[in-house]
Amino acid sequence: MTAARNLATILFTDIVGSTERATDIGNRRWRELLERHHSVVRELLHRHDGVEINTAGDSFVARFDDPVRAIAAAWAIREAVGGIGLELRAGIHMGQVEGEGRSAVGIAVHVGARVSQAAEPGEILVSRSVHDAVEGGEIDFEDRGVHDLKGVPGDRRLFRVVRVPPDLLDAGSPWRRRLASRLPRRGLAAAGLMGAVALAALFLFVRDDAPHSGLPATADAAAAPAIAVLPFTVQGEGLEVWREGMVDVLSTNLDGAGGIRAIDSRTVLARWRESVEEGASADLARSLEVARRTGARYALLGSVVASGSGMRLVADLYDARSGAGLGRGQVEGSPDSIFGLVDRLSIEILAQALEEGEVPSEELRLASITTGSVSALKAYLEGESLFRRGEYRSALTAYQRALMADSTFALAAYRLSQAYGWTVGPSEEGEQAIERAVRFIERLPEKQAAFVRAELALERGAIEGVEIMREAVGRHPDDAEAWFLLGEMYFHLAGQALVPPGEADRAFLRAIRLDPRFAPAYIHRIHLALRYAPDSVRAAEMIATYGSLAGGTSVDREFETAFALAFGDSASRTRAWAALDTASFYLPFMVYQNLAHARFLDTATRVMRFARDSLGGPDPLAAALLVEILFHRGRLGEAIEASLDPALEPRRGLLLYEAHVRGLPIEETELVRELQLSAADTTHPFGLLYAGAFAAELGLWGDYAAAVEGLRARASAAPEQGGDSVRMRLTTGAMTALQGVGAW
Repeated sequence: MTAARNLATILFTDIVGSTERATDIGNRRWRELLERHHSVVRELLHRHDGVEINTAGDSFVARFDDPVRAIAAAWAIREAVGGIGLELRAGIHMGQVEGEGRSAVGIAVHVGARVSQAAEPGEILVSRSVHDAVEGGEIDFEDRGVHDLKGVPGDRRLFRVVRVPPDLLDAGSPWRRRLASRLPRRGLAAAGLMGAVALAALFLFVRDDAPHSGLPATADAAAAPAIAVLPFTVQGEGLEVWREGMVDVLSTNLDGAGGIRAIDSRTVLARWRESVEEGASADLARSLEVARRTGARYALLGSVVASGSGMRLVADLYDARSGAGLGRGQVEGSPDSIFGLVDRLSIEILAQALEEGEVPSEELRLASITTGSVSALKAYLEGESLFRRGEYRSALTAYQRALMADSTFALAAYRLSQAYGWTVGPSEEGEQAIERAVRFIERLPEKQAAFVRAELALERGAIEGVEIMREAVGRHPDDAEAWFLLGEMYFHLAGQALVPPGEADRAFLRAIRLDPRFAPAYIHRIHLALRYAPDSVRAAEMIATYGSLAGGTSVDREFETAFALAFGDSASRTRAWAALDTASFYLPFMVYQNLAHARFLDTATRVMRFARDSLGGPDPLAAALLVEILFHRGRLGEAIEASLDPALEPRRGLLLYEAHVRGLPIEETELVRELQLSAADTTHPFGLLYAGAFAAELGLWGDYAAAVEGLRARASAAPEQGGDSVRMRLTTGAMTALQGVGAW
């Protein structure tokens, strides 16, 4: 029997330069990065109704029923993986395939693969069949000419995707996906008001099998404040469809945003029809009674009014129990842009609800809402909830989604930078995120703008951030986040700011008193309790509190394991070592950070020996930290022996020189062999810095000058290799330090 043949759109993606990247960062880090890539791709395929057919290495193959969805998915995937430091190429072809669901074979799949291979790094190429299927819509293409695709008969004209409008990237709600695939928005522009009515009728036709997604599974939906959107009044010919239509569209938009739970439109309309006769209107008292009968905390009443050639949407938010008015949202515009009007109205309503304070607002207030995209705001609020609970990796993904929906959303970019800081530490990705926030800083109120400037300074290790936050807490002494950021500045820039650790602890404590459920404010207080003046009682109390807020997260596991190794009995220590043996790559290093006090050096040594020997082969970081711990403990012979580890070959000279400048008796012959300029590791700025400093110590001024020149050349070349990067500033700093050593 012949297999079923169907028309499908096939998408191929693969990572550019994956072999070179894996070689550069090592197999373990490459596997972790590849797992993040796969997670991002699969999430975005799902959001855009794509079906994964196959995955091989760093490549994905997926099928779509709609070429528009395939292009939008490719664009979203390219932007998202760019945020984790990867570059993609993609190819899309539409044709007949055999099989359904996750199965697809045939010449169309083969052609799709060849289109992908023809793409340059960062390009999304489509075949003529895809281009012609969506021609005349909102996606822009550039003709890339005729190509001879290997193994494909005849020449094929290919097109590069150069623009995908943001609204096509919003794959949030089921009813919007259905409409986008049935009626292009350009049809609305031609049809005017009647087009809007026709669209509404189509929407109502597909509404019944498009249930709302509701709150995330992690939220307690029953406890969330609920809002009932009641039928709108309408004034104007042809607008009757919006009487009940607004109930559904606004409920969909508001549901799950900022902790709000929208009462399902079917429930609202059922209660309404029980109390209000068909076609009749209801006064405020009866409307609020309907809202209360649905179990809602808030009620939304509104109107749709024809206004010249346009339309005006007005909505009033009420406390359903007291009847108090809480605020009004109003938008006006062309009926051609009905989706945009509904989104703008939703934003205004949500802002009014957040102002009330009973909705979990995560410190978000009306002046801070700088996006017009409902999907961007909902993703941001989801990220805020995750961030507050210490689920930083999941929060990072949510903030990325917010920026995919609205690339100008400064608050999302600011939080994304912080999420990178909590997951991967200082990074190019984190710096790019905060620089994006700075580009749109004029959209933010004074307080949030100060936070963004301080975060940029912290990302760059600049002392200016301390003064920014000192001024911020002076202006806003009751703001928890201001105190939290001041604590961050004191903790990370203590040496530059000349403040003792207790100042950071006091700032974090002030933030906690203002917002006891903000999990990030506890983390460095626990670090301080373990590192500087170990106090088992104080540390245990704070770790238990953190666990109640962010239990089961990676940071929670880090603290529990470190505490057990530092203060636990023999049984709890045995369990902690077993946890390390089955943990992720990062856990030993995170535990080590908490064991830096002198009383824990024996345990820290064992942790790093374990990390060096048990993480799938010689690990340079673990080997280097082990050498440093042995130096700190005064075990000179063991440290020098450990420095001979082959994994440390490029760094051995750096470790020996650091021990030398601390006054440890390192043989000069060892230093000369490792640090002479011809032998030094010059791939890292510190290699030249240490070689030049040692040359100055010996009076070898020619070698010293060569090291300075080498750093200057690398610093000046960095902008050509990608802009104002972390490496460029590190290199410039090393050059300045070396010049200081020479002058001294």
